[in-house]
Amino acid sequence: MAIFEKETVTCQSLGILGTKHCPTCNKETVWLLCVARTWYSVVSIRLIPYRKDYRAACAECRNGLTMSKDTFDVLKMKMDCGDTIGRIEDAIRFPDKSALQIREILKSESEEREMYLEMEELEREESERVRAAEEEAMRNLAELEAEIISETGKRETSSEDTDDKV
Repeated sequence: MAIFEKETVTCQSLGILGTKHCPTCNKETVWLLCVARTWYSVVSIRLIPYRKDYRAACAECRNGLTMSKDTFDVLKMKMDCGDTIGRIEDAIRFPDKSALQIREILKSESEEREMYLEMEELEREESERVRAAEEEAMRNLAELEAEIISETGKRETSSEDTDDKV
């Protein structure tokens, strides 16, 4: 049993950078700006931090890119400014609402948007199924027409042959 552990890593998320394809998860995921600290620990109790990394990490698997302090500061500043601008826009949009009410409104709008997108996707799938069924029906109709035409042609040639013999 290991009492002294060297590699206990904590990751403090500072905000969302955006969505990007994660090669580890192999999906499109949200990426977070975070500070990762590596600790010396005893029986899973963190004692002494000995390394600090600045990362852009996948929200699902926590793997990501390590960056310099300068790059991290620039990204954090841009993220903070963007967040502030978003909060100002929300305050202008909902002037008589508190921050909690604005968050709830935005959450419900997001859920409505997701539901609308899901409905659009279902409609798209249904229209694709209808289109495929129409194409299949048209193919069957064309085959039936070709079959009827060929049978009619055979009958006409056979009736002409019998007329010639008489």
